Amino acid sequence: MTATLLSLTILVYADIVPSERRVVLDVFKCYYEMNYDYTAHLKPNSLYGEKVGKGVILYTKLTKEIEALGLYNMTCNKPCKLQVNPTVTHYLEGVAEKTGWKKQVNGLVEEKVTVSENGQNAVVELFYDLTEINQLIQEIENDTGVMMPQYTLTSVIEYNINGEIGNSSFSDTKTQMIALSITYGTGYTWERAGVIEITAKNDKGVLVEIPVIKVVKNEAVVMLQMILPLITLGAGTTGTIMAIIVRDIEEQKKPEWQRLKSKLKAIDAKRLPTLEIVPLKSPNDLARIAKDYDSKIFHVQNEDQHTFFTSDGNLLYAYSCPDRQ
Repeated sequence: MTATLLSLTILVYADIVPSERRVVLDVFKCYYEMNYDYTAHLKPNSLYGEKVGKGVILYTKLTKEIEALGLYNMTCNKPCKLQVNPTVTHYLEGVAEKTGWKKQVNGLVEEKVTVSENGQNAVVELFYDLTEINQLIQEIENDTGVMMPQYTLTSVIEYNINGEIGNSSFSDTKTQMIALSITYGTGYTWERAGVIEITAKNDKGVLVEIPVIKVVKNEAVVMLQMILPLITLGAGTTGTIMAIIVRDIEEQKKPEWQRLKSKLKAIDAKRLPTLEIVPLKSPNDLARIAKDYDSKIFHVQNEDQHTFFTSDGNLLYAYSCPDRQ
């Protein structure tokens, strides 16, 4: 068997990358919702019963008290520490285009605040005594000599929120306004009378979004040159080396997505799951996340776009590459 003498030089390259990479593994989200409700307690009358709720016209002559509720609720997709602290301020306003006025009033509205043990819910109870409200309005009218056609008593509720998730903390304030309006009109009795209306806006949305970051250690970056001089190789060994070189050349001719599919050992899927997607910048990030969660990597094709993805059950981590050489 004839031996062949070869001087073999092997170059191994690696991209220069930072030693650490910050990867978004998850997103913490907290949502809020504000609502209101009320019940009116009435004097004996021939129109309604003892009390009525939302949607019923209220009259000043029939209404004794009104109990209004400000309702605040928070829900989060991950366990966290939450605390809400409501504060209430009241303003009485004489509504008129040029002669109107507005002042802060204390002690006119009784308040009761209840916060749940987990800090995620708050109920603000407001008690309006119509007799006391009318007395204050009459005193102001006597002092000014002007009778306004409408008065509004607005309760401004500020929900001050503080929270913690992991090493992150957040704070915010959401405002709710509950307005009691009295509109006087022409009546059929000597006593001044009118209609009462309770209004507020329901509101909901995202309170806070905080990404959950994991610092990933990258592998060491090297540029290695190995020179194997004058190695005596048998003919069979030479053939093996040539086969490896040919295989590598053929692999480089394949499209990027095919090479990635082989490298990631991705399984073909028919479609993407209906989960929130966290886009990734490199297939290495996808491979690391799949390893962290001990999950498989899947591949799906949509027209000329190839997407590789894995999941932790709540979020979908995806890397996409075009269908090109």
